[in-house]
Amino acid sequence: MQNGESRLGYLMKRLEISGKELSENLSIDITSISKWRTNQRRLSYKNKCTREIAHYLLVSEMEGKRKVIDEILRMYMPSLDFNHEGQVADALAVWLTDEEADTRIVKEKKNLPDMGGYNTSVRVYTGDKGIEESIQSFWQATFSARPGKEILIIDFGDIDYSADNIKDESIRLIHEAIRYGHRIKIIDGAVDTYRPYISIFRWMSVYLSEAVEVWYRQARDNRENHYSINLLPGVCSLYSMSVDSPIRQIHCMMFTDKESVDFFAKTARTSFEKSQKMIETVPVGNISKMLEVLDTHLASKQLTYMLNPSPTFRSMSQELLRKILRENDVGEEYIRLCLEANRKTREIRERCKYRQLYDLGTMEAKAKEPYTIEPDLSKICKKEIRISRENLKLHMETLSQIPNSEMYSMTLTNLKAVPVLPTHISMIVQDDRLVVAWDSEKYNCRMYSMAIHVIGGFYEYMEEMWESIPAICKTDEWRKKQFSKMLQLLA
Repeated sequence: MQNGESRLGYLMKRLEISGKELSENLSIDITSISKWRTNQRRLSYKNKCTREIAHYLLVSEMEGKRKVIDEILRMYMPSLDFNHEGQVADALAVWLTDEEADTRIVKEKKNLPDMGGYNTSVRVYTGDKGIEESIQSFWQATFSARPGKEILIIDFGDIDYSADNIKDESIRLIHEAIRYGHRIKIIDGAVDTYRPYISIFRWMSVYLSEAVEVWYRQARDNRENHYSINLLPGVCSLYSMSVDSPIRQIHCMMFTDKESVDFFAKTARTSFEKSQKMIETVPVGNISKMLEVLDTHLASKQLTYMLNPSPTFRSMSQELLRKILRENDVGEEYIRLCLEANRKTREIRERCKYRQLYDLGTMEAKAKEPYTIEPDLSKICKKEIRISRENLKLHMETLSQIPNSEMYSMTLTNLKAVPVLPTHISMIVQDDRLVVAWDSEKYNCRMYSMAIHVIGGFYEYMEEMWESIPAICKTDEWRKKQFSKMLQLLA
């Protein structure tokens, strides 16, 4: 290249493309193109115009153009998969913005000795800003790929996701990828401590997604370096590594060449083979399977927390449940299924030591409505199940008569004071045994886990919540007083 000439200028001259042609076809200001080609202004890899220019140069029909570009890229990136248009476009964008080399150095790559390896181009991101940029770059690549891909994420603790902006953005991008049509498989490799409940609740929407699988692998030896892999097989891999000593440093590297991506794919597959499921999911409508899980894993006489926004069909009398189902024109097959679920739930409850928490705010709001919708019943019966004010009043009256005992304690508390708790979440938690969580109003699945680091986070939260409730609110007198208020609203 001549002095002052950029790579873009060099290539435009080789291809005999004018600034006017690029400007008119890509709607880019001709002054900007002139400054880029003469190095008066740097053309950045992150600039969207860079990718637009790369695509335009690659799809041009002018004879000989593509051959010139392929020759340049073959010298610059020998391992490039020329059958993958996305990788070729990305490689050209990298070449156009590479300040470290010129065409002379590119040509010299032909004469490099074979050291038993290969040359490739990699983008390295550092620092907090670099982490955000690398995450954005990876997920942007997933949205350029064909829908239906399986995205693999393996985290062995290299990035501190406690930063709200990183965590929330990661969750948003995962949901965007799911809506796009991809599936996600995650390995949590740092399981030597309980998951803080704030983190668990923040990721709850991911755990409850039908398009997500979450696995875990026991933490490796306590090392100062940690790593993670975000992989879109056949397209790209984001490899991140951090070092704790003396000051935490992070390097994130984006690979798009076939050899590197395939290598990380093999690494990921091997990790999954050595991992266990951390989160299992069951459709909300499959109540029989969920009861089977509860019956199998809940230990008798062990303290168990139950959290519900409001009382469910499981706490109704059989007579009231049958009445509600028939008023909603539910078929006999589903009536039998719901009655059996009601009976089995009572049987399981009677053998455990339960602490039941209801959200007073949700219950009071329902008592003011002309009717309520029972979300769990609706999912099971595959139709909307409405509960009239009369039937809701009967249900409340029954619950108000249940006394607290050593094996069963009920309290009504206002959960609005707990902002980390997702709206309408329900949970069953038994220490060191099982956690189940669901939100029938928003998600089609229940999640459950027997991984101790997950259960510990939920259980810790429930214990803290229970201890924070004033003692007076756990008495029979308080409970009867709150039910009395709601019954007056329903009268």
